[in-house]
Parts: sequence; C-alpha cells; structure tokens
Amino acid sequence: MKTVLMFSGQGDQYPGMFLDVFDSYKEAEDILRTAKELWGNDPYKIIMNSSQEILNKTENTQTCLIVCQLAVLQILQKMRISYQAAIGFSLGEWAALVAVGSVSKEDVLKMIPQRANAMERATPSDSGGMAVLLGQKDVFVQKLCQEIGEVAPSNYNCPGNISVAGTSKGIDRLLQEAEKRGIPAKRIAITVPSHSMLMEPAEKELWPSVEGLPMIPPNAEFIMNVSGKAVCKVNEIRKNLVAQLTHPVLFRQSLELLLEQEYDMFLEVGPGKTLSGFVKRTAKAMGKTVSTFSINNFCTLQEAQNLLS
Repeated sequence: MKTVLMFSGQGDQYPGMFLDVFDSYKEAEDILRTAKELWGNDPYKIIMNSSQEILNKTENTQTCLIVCQLAVLQILQKMRISYQAAIGFSLGEWAALVAVGSVSKEDVLKMIPQRANAMERATPSDSGGMAVLLGQKDVFVQKLCQEIGEVAPSNYNCPGNISVAGTSKGIDRLLQEAEKRGIPAKRIAITVPSHSMLMEPAEKELWPSVEGLPMIPPNAEFIMNVSGKAVCKVNEIRKNLVAQLTHPVLFRQSLELLLEQEYDMFLEVGPGKTLSGFVKRTAKAMGKTVSTFSINNFCTLQEAQNLLS
C-alpha cells in the first residue's frame, strides 16, 4: 500500500470542528498552547463559540484550520502511521510541508496569520469571491470566464469540478450565466478571491517572510499546487508557496500524477470529505481503484489508528 497524506483547504470549516480531538489528546493541546502563545488569542474558543459567518472570515478560517491539521498530524506521527507522499489544498499545503519535515510546526503557525491578513488586505471587504462549476471541461470554463470578465479558473479540483475566483460582480455574472445555461454552479464560503491575480498584493507582501523561512528539503514526496508535480528544491518550494496565491490550484493534475505512480491509499485531514471525493472521481476517470479515509473527529482518528498503524 502506498499512502498519501492530504490536508484540506478552506470551505468545509464549521463551528465545533475537531473540539473532541483537542479534548482527548495531549498532542493537540500542545499545538493549541503554542498557537495561543504565538498569536495572543485562543483558536479553541473561536472554533467553539463562533458562528459560521465569523468562522468563514479568512483570518479565522485559516488559523483555526491549520491548528486542527497540525494537531492531527502530530497525533498521527505519534501513532507512527506511515505515508510516502503529502499534498495540501491551498492552505493545506502548509500543513503538508510540515508533514514532509521541511518546516517546523512553530514556523508555520507564525506564517499563517500573516498569509491570512495579507489575503484579506489584498481586496476590500466583500469585493471578491469564489464559485464552483460542475460538469464542464477545462476549456469551456476558461472561455466562459473570458467572456464574462473579472473571473478566472482558480482550482482544478477533479474531472468536471472547477472553481473560479474574481470580483464579486464577476462571480454574480458567472452564476447568472450558469443558471441561464443550466450549468450547476454555487458560491463557495470563502471571503477572498483566492488563487487569482487579485491576490497579487498579498503575494508581494508575503514573499519577504517566506524567503526568510527556515526550510530543508522534504523527506517524502511533496506535490505542490502551482505545478501539480513533486518539488524537492527549497528555493522552488518557497516560490511556489507564494505563487500559489495568484495561480490556480492544480489538484486534479496532482492526483493524476499520484495515481499514475500507483498510490492507492489517500488519507484526508480536514473537517469534511471534499478531497476524498476529488480522489474518487479522479481515480474513476482513470480506471484506478483506490481507498480513501477522512479524519475529521476523534472517532475517525481512532479508526485511522486501527486501520493503518
């Protein structure tokens, strides 16, 4: 069995996520303690007390998600669950970077508030957004975005599932046009136009911090969003981490690469099962048989230990 560890991005977050993990494992408490010391606020309280609207704010979403993912990663590593590759979707790429031993958990916890704040500052409040189109080919979505203007493909998730990002007006026009043409489409619960050129100010702001981030080559295969390929050179990793803000996430292409290399177990860490769904649809399109498992609470974490350790 060849195992890939996957970390999700924004979109599936919900109040109360992973609280039973933090309540049950010392390793998770340690991550919370470190985060509180670095940030001056308590992500546990935000997860427990916030409404969905408050949690959907980019700063809260990214900080809370990374704490949950790093906590589960620390527990999995103590369980000695092995994996040969790691991949993350957008924000999740930072957790995957820790999983392959390239950066420390502490340094990533320092970076994520900077990333979130830079993305928030890049566009005025409510001026941008994202949506997903279903059942369409890449070329069609690309042409549709060009016709509408102010939007562009941002995430190639799996066959027939492409996200777009752009201005709020552009997203509104896209959704209206999709409804006219009978194309399934919906808005995504993200408050910034991630992975689009509207994030260029954030890219420029974040680069000095990423350039100075202590980093070593990965100790497992590390597939990156910008290229859809394995990257091992530190300088290239740095550039891709920042370029990710303005370039589409090539997740489908990344999965195709892993499936071609005969990876057959995909272990997802995140509050939902979105990435596992992407894996299944991509594998089906390629005629591959795979197993997926989503870790999103205490019970699934225990099941993962029984299944894989």
